[in-house]
Amino acid sequence: MQGLNYILGKTRRWQVNELIEECGAVGQALSPPVAAASMYRATLPLDAKQVASFHENGFVVHPAISTASEAARLHCLLDRLLKSKAGIREGTQFDMLNGDDLRAPGSSVQICDPENFEPRLRHTLFGTNALAIAKQLLGPRAQPIFSHAIFKPAHYGAPTPWHQDDAFHADFEYPQISLWMPLQNVTATNGCMQFIPGSHRGELLAHRCYNNDPHANALECFAELDLSNAVACPLLAGGCTIHTGRTLHYAGGNETNAGRWAYILAFYLPPRRRRVHAVPWLELTRTAKMARRRAWLRRGGFLVHWWRTEFSNRLRRALVG
Repeated sequence: MQGLNYILGKTRRWQVNELIEECGAVGQALSPPVAAASMYRATLPLDAKQVASFHENGFVVHPAISTASEAARLHCLLDRLLKSKAGIREGTQFDMLNGDDLRAPGSSVQICDPENFEPRLRHTLFGTNALAIAKQLLGPRAQPIFSHAIFKPAHYGAPTPWHQDDAFHADFEYPQISLWMPLQNVTATNGCMQFIPGSHRGELLAHRCYNNDPHANALECFAELDLSNAVACPLLAGGCTIHTGRTLHYAGGNETNAGRWAYILAFYLPPRRRRVHAVPWLELTRTAKMARRRAWLRRGGFLVHWWRTEFSNRLRRALVG
């Protein structure tokens, strides 16, 4: 508490007031995170065949990690965050592909850690089952690392380029899995996930900013890829795909009459520092969301960031046991 008082003392009153206005009610912005999904019990772990398929191919499909009704509820909650532009000033809501021009309509909008803006997202059957599966695949020390939601608008939602999630890790390496759940039915026409089986057994491939544009928020793999055996994974709402951080994956554009949401939870094992800096492409990025985040932190956002990090660490320690 002394540390918190010191930080508040160093933050000007107008900065605090403006921060509260940006982040919503102070009770939501500065309250400790609620233990994720504490009101549910895990009901749908993977069977032995699914576990074997995951390790063999680098991904697996789970047809029903949650329910259609929960998916519809999460769809509504995320629609509200999108409409209210939650996280824009923090740099946690942004367009992945268009250079983050706030005047242009988003073609693939991402909201990072949406639970920070909608606490009801912390209590889901999806979250409970996801943690149980993470411990199944990574071991009992598996813990949540981040979440994000991706919206592709009707008719012009853009494809997500082929990439490996490990390409986003600059100084540390760690085993990671992501559970990708659509909040409506998905096929190739509105952006279901696609994977290259076995690609997780290879090296981290060369990546670059999307279209070689340092202002784009997405990365794309620009190594020569053999896509002849790529597997598309259509799903009903509440199903999910699970993949490793090294598995090459892609999601097509949205050509349908309705927007497409996907909600992703990621888990990892404690990281270790890389021996060799293997991701030079991250040094080239100069995105608008990075500038917005730096400005938000300078104006007092560091206080909210510190609070969230402190209690997230407590939650992770509790989950590991």
